[in-house]
Parts: sequence; C-alpha cells; structure tokens
Amino acid sequence: MNQILIQKFKDEKAKLFSYIKSMVDDSDEAQDILQDVFLCALLNFDTIKSIETLTSWLFAVARNKALDYFRRKKNTVADLELEDLIDDRSQDIDSEVKIEVFTDRVSTILSSMPENLRSVFLYHEIEGMTFKEISNLTGIPINTLLTRKREALKYIQKKIKIYKEDLCS
Repeated sequence: MNQILIQKFKDEKAKLFSYIKSMVDDSDEAQDILQDVFLCALLNFDTIKSIETLTSWLFAVARNKALDYFRRKKNTVADLELEDLIDDRSQDIDSEVKIEVFTDRVSTILSSMPENLRSVFLYHEIEGMTFKEISNLTGIPINTLLTRKREALKYIQKKIKIYKEDLCS
C-alpha cells in the first residue's frame, strides 16, 4: 500500500508544491509543508477510503497545513485575510471547526462567482494547473485566462470586504 502512496505522491508532487507555494509564497516554507503533507499521508494512509480520493485528500491536507502556517505566522497580510473570513466570536472553537467555517465561506464565495472566473480560479489554484495547461484544455487564450484569474481574485476580495462590513454592522 505504501508503494501506491509513494507513487501517487510522486505524481502529484509538482502540483502540490505549486498549490502550496501559491498560498504561502515562500519556496522553503512550501517545501517544508510538502514534506509535512507526505508524512501525514504516510501516517494516515490506512484511513483513506479509496485510492480515487487520495489526490483530493492530499490537497486538503496541503491546504490545512498552509492554514496552520498562517496561524503560526502572525501579522501577515495573508493571515489577516484568512482571519477576516473567520468570525472573531469563534476564537475558542477548535481549529477543525474554524477550518470548516472558512471552507464553507470560501465555498459560498466560489459558488456565487461567475462560472468563467470560477473555472479558471479552480483550475489554477486547486488543481495546480498552469495557464498553458488550462489554455490547452479550454481553448481560451492565456492572456484571457490571466485576466479572468485577476478578476476572480478581485471578486473574492470584494466578497471578503462585504463580509467584514457585515460583521462590523
């Protein structure tokens, strides 16, 4: 079974690293987090229901490890944006619940995003695809994809701002 995990990890390593690096923007930290993901996968491989869910499980662990990184690193812009999505009144709730709240809010934001923006954002940020790969898949020019990704990020920032204003009202 560990051979399957090792092979799957090798297959997904570049995408996982790209995904993590896009969140933490530090190659050394991204590499450390990637090693943590692999260790976590080795230790918990027997809990994974099927090999088909392994990739999504690896990306979920990577996301959680990146969130842990932001919790440890206080007063960064990324940390503040993450904390803005999590209600301050939930400070004593354990981290798994915070992650669930965060995931729910991000999911709500993504589901309300126009499809042309959402698909580019998900392909690039979640699937770890390059813009060239997305272009080959969709037939959309790279510059259009870059514009849509930028618009998706603006959309998310706007929704976060609205959420923060609602909290303060």
